[in-house]
Amino acid sequence: MSAIETLSNPYPNGINPPLSRSQLTPSLNIGQTSNSALLSLAIPSLQNWNFTLQRVLGHSLLLEAAYVGNKGSHVSVASLNLDNLSASNYALGTYTQQLVPNPFYGVITDPTSQISLPTVSRRQLLLPYPQYLQVSSESPSLGSSIYHSMQAKVQKRFSNGFSLLASYTLGKNITNATGAGVVDPNNLRAERSLAEWDVAQRLVLSGLFEFPFGRGKRVGSKWNGATDAVLGGWQANFVTSFQGGMPLNLTSTAGGRPNRIRPVQQLTGSIASRVNDYFDTSAFAIPAAFTYGNAPATEPDVRGPGIDNTDVSLLKYFRVTERIKAQLRFEGFNVFNRVQFANPAIQDGTTSFGVITAQQNQPRPDFRKIGPVWCRRGA
Repeated sequence: MSAIETLSNPYPNGINPPLSRSQLTPSLNIGQTSNSALLSLAIPSLQNWNFTLQRVLGHSLLLEAAYVGNKGSHVSVASLNLDNLSASNYALGTYTQQLVPNPFYGVITDPTSQISLPTVSRRQLLLPYPQYLQVSSESPSLGSSIYHSMQAKVQKRFSNGFSLLASYTLGKNITNATGAGVVDPNNLRAERSLAEWDVAQRLVLSGLFEFPFGRGKRVGSKWNGATDAVLGGWQANFVTSFQGGMPLNLTSTAGGRPNRIRPVQQLTGSIASRVNDYFDTSAFAIPAAFTYGNAPATEPDVRGPGIDNTDVSLLKYFRVTERIKAQLRFEGFNVFNRVQFANPAIQDGTTSFGVITAQQNQPRPDFRKIGPVWCRRGA
C-alpha cells in the first residue's frame, strides 16, 4: 500500500535529489520515457519579399498588381516520438510482436519498466533507442514553409459621392509543419504539403455610396431643416467576401492517414445538395496493416467549404451643431443569408466520412415562430 499524501507530509515517498554531473550518463532514465530531447533549438526566421506595380488612371482610379512571397526556416513542428519504427521495420508486421530474449535483462533493474523482464517484443529491439520506452522531442525547429502569391487591387478613390475597392489574392502556402501531426518522424519529407491554413483564392469587394439628397447635394440643396433631417445625409456601405476552402487533413481509423487509390473526382452541384457526400470518398481506402497511408498531410484537391458573405450598413447623419454630428446606423450581417458550411468528417472508415453535419455561421432567427412576450408589471 502506497503512502498517503497529507498537507503535513506532501511527499511521503521522498523527493528525488538533483543529479550531479557524474550521474548524467547515457544510462540515465533507461527503461523509462525520456522527454524533451533537444533536436534543434534554432531560432525561427522569416524572409519576406514583394514586387509591386501601380498605375493611376484619371484622378481617382488606382490599379495595382503585386507578387508577394515569404519563406520560413527553422519552423517548430509537432512534438516527435523519435523512438519510432522505420517504415521498413514497421512493414515486418506481426514479426515485430514476437517475444525474444531481452538483452537488457539485469541491466535495466527498474521493476516498473516493461524492458526489465526476461523477454521483450522484437519491436522494442528494432527501435532507434531500444533502451527507452519512448524518446520525445518537444517542438523541434525542423520545419520550413514557403509562400507565393499574386495580389491585385482596383481602387476607386472617394469622389462624386462613392468609393470602391476590389482586392484579389491567388496564393499557395506549403510547409512540413502543419498541425496534422507527424506520421513517420523518420521521413519528414513526407509531411511537406499545403498548409492547413492555405487559401488558394480570396476576393473582397467593399464600397461606400453617399445618396445625393440633402443640403449641399445635387438634390435637395435648398430643403428646409425638417425635410433634410428625414431625407438627407444618408450613406450606404457594403463588404462582400468570397474565399475558397482550406485543404483537409484526412485520417484513418487504422491510425495515421488513408491511402489514395486513384485521383479524386470533382463532384458537381451546390454544397447544400451534397452535404451527405461532400467529396469523392471512394478515392480513399484504409491502408493495409503495418503500413503508413500514402495520403499527404493535407489534400490539395479536397478542400472544405469556402466563404460567400455580404455585410451591409445604412447610415444617417444628423447635424446637432455646426461642429457636432449624430449618427443613426443600421447594420445587416450576411444579408443574403448564405450558409457557411463547416468542414466534413475527415476520418476514413467511419460512416460519417465526407458528411457535413454543421455550419460555421449563425442562421437568421425565424421571426414567424417568435410569439409575443408578455411582461407583468414589476417583472
